[in-house]
Amino acid sequence: MSVLIARRQFILSSLAMASASLLPAPAVAQARKLADRPIRVIVPLAAGGGVDVFARLLSEKLRQKNGQTIIVDNRAGANGSVGGNAVKIAEPDGTTLLFSAGTHVI
Repeated sequence: MSVLIARRQFILSSLAMASASLLPAPAVAQARKLADRPIRVIVPLAAGGGVDVFARLLSEKLRQKNGQTIIVDNRAGANGSVGGNAVKIAEPDGTTLLFSAGTHVI
């Protein structure tokens, strides 16, 4: 009988956890003004390639839309790790972006 009780408790606790995960978490969207600093778009490849050109085209559209200065920064080396590390250690204020070099995504 104890196996039956343990099984019932397991099923009930599993259902309780599953139903609790379906409850929506309260979220409030707040408009936030970007910092007065320029936005840096880091491209982990050398300048002049297709990915760099595409990053510059998108950066220009972003500049036109937001009216902020956009800097495209090429950080080539170590198969993209140099650029990725630059974004990783950047201040988490939303002004440093990594332009992915995955051409299948583009």
